[in-house]
Amino acid sequence: MSPPAPAATRGRQRLFAAIAVGLGLALGFALLEIGLAALRRQIESSDRLQPGLTRYDEGLGWRLSPGWLGSHLNHDFDVRYSINAEGLRGPALSAGQAGTVAYLGDRTPRRTPSLTTKHRR
Repeated sequence: MSPPAPAATRGRQRLFAAIAVGLGLALGFALLEIGLAALRRQIESSDRLQPGLTRYDEGLGWRLSPGWLGSHLNHDFDVRYSINAEGLRGPALSAGQAGTVAYLGDRTPRRTPSLTTKHRR
């Protein structure tokens, strides 16, 4: 049996172990950060929307372009859109066909006062 190590040797071993664990953790986190950054760049660059789906509208800010047909490819999905002649998604209603069109959203086609306009009571 070997004699017990002096206190100075045990202290050096503990210091070496602490430094080795610290460097191992730092290297592991650095590699994880590099991998996650690469994954983020890949996901962010995967968004591909064919141009022309929307166009500027003075009252709404933007609206769908009538007659547009195209696709939107992303990391999570791959879909195709078709906009009818009225600027709505879905098939066009024929003149004799009954139907209801509901406009949903946070914008209205009428002009609204700007936030900078002062109103008097």
